[in-house]
Amino acid sequence: MHSVKLNGKTYAAGLWWQVLKGSKRRDQLEHIRNQVAEFKDENFNCYVIRKSQFGLGNLKGKIKSPPSLVCALIDRTQDTWLGRFLLEETGGKLVWWVCAIKDGKPLAEGDAIFESQSEADKHLNKLRVISKWENEILTETVAETEEQFKGLLKSAQRLHSLEEKSIPSSVRLIIILLICAGCYMAYTRYEAHKLAEFNRKQQQINAQNAQNRRKQLENSPEQFFPKVWEKAPDVAHVAALCVPAMQGLPLYNRGWALLSSTCDLASVPAQLKTEWNHKSGARFDALPVVFEEAAILDPVTPTRAFSTHALYVKRERPAKNLLTKEEAVGKLYQLTSAAQAHISVVWSPVKTHKESDVIGSPLVFTSPWLHSKWTLSAIPSAAIIDQSLLTSLGELSGIVIAQITYLPQGWTITGELYVQN
Repeated sequence: MHSVKLNGKTYAAGLWWQVLKGSKRRDQLEHIRNQVAEFKDENFNCYVIRKSQFGLGNLKGKIKSPPSLVCALIDRTQDTWLGRFLLEETGGKLVWWVCAIKDGKPLAEGDAIFESQSEADKHLNKLRVISKWENEILTETVAETEEQFKGLLKSAQRLHSLEEKSIPSSVRLIIILLICAGCYMAYTRYEAHKLAEFNRKQQQINAQNAQNRRKQLENSPEQFFPKVWEKAPDVAHVAALCVPAMQGLPLYNRGWALLSSTCDLASVPAQLKTEWNHKSGARFDALPVVFEEAAILDPVTPTRAFSTHALYVKRERPAKNLLTKEEAVGKLYQLTSAAQAHISVVWSPVKTHKESDVIGSPLVFTSPWLHSKWTLSAIPSAAIIDQSLLTSLGELSGIVIAQITYLPQGWTITGELYVQN
């Protein structure tokens, strides 16, 4: 066994740990003395008791009752761990300490001192084989060891000489009471200091987290304004899905005349809607059939019938940068002119978002993009059939198609447009 120094304090390391028998102090001491007698070649001359275990050691010279290093560490560390540490003896010599704690108890050979690192590593490997370790700690210098144990060492059980004379019960009681009172006062001061230090550090952490959150919000205002166009179907996909289906509709179906058809992409799921008008000779019990689905009569105007057919739409599109307002408006009016159609555009007010749950003054964000609703009307059938208009619309990165409608007097397309702010 050796006396070692840690942070200016002396500890005993290198004890042989065993299970303690007996519930009374006298029986426990008798068991300890029996163990010492059984292993008399080890020349044990001191002991320490910790809960259901005791450790035996052999200190040279006068025993000054240093605390056990294992006892000082064990209550503030994990239940199971294995470690090898470089320590300095009280005489200045460097030694290696191997410690093995299993389920909150030191193993018999789990408190061992060695002169060389090779001997310590050999013992460490032996302990690795006999059990599974959740955590392993290795240090190479005394400074690393002191840093590793910082804040973990506590007041612990001290060594007792096996040759100690018994202390009278009354004196022992007074000593115990004085020790308890002193420990309580020291503990309350320590806990108060620890709580104050914890609160101070927590305030620093909270303040830093609040500052970091404010910076994150300031650097990414777009998170408060959904990118609607990115979840809308690609225009090319809309053209391939809607136009052939609408062109394939007959003008007359079971004597009913086609009044209008709409590819409604705003509804979920997307739908192809048709409206039929009753003509002379058409039967009310033989309504139009669209995609093998019979239409239904309008309960208000029975001379009209409606049908809906669900469409599978892929709501995805390639990522593109938004155009400026000037670029987008120019392209929109140019494609309208090329198609010989009419257009109306209504711009929405610029959206803002106020974030009050931040440190300091509230943050007010302005949307990085502008929004408008537009309607293309009186579109000639030729511009729809050859899909030139839809192709041109697809070149606008922030365009969203809401509806494509056919009427006998022409086609209409409605949608939204997003541009850079």
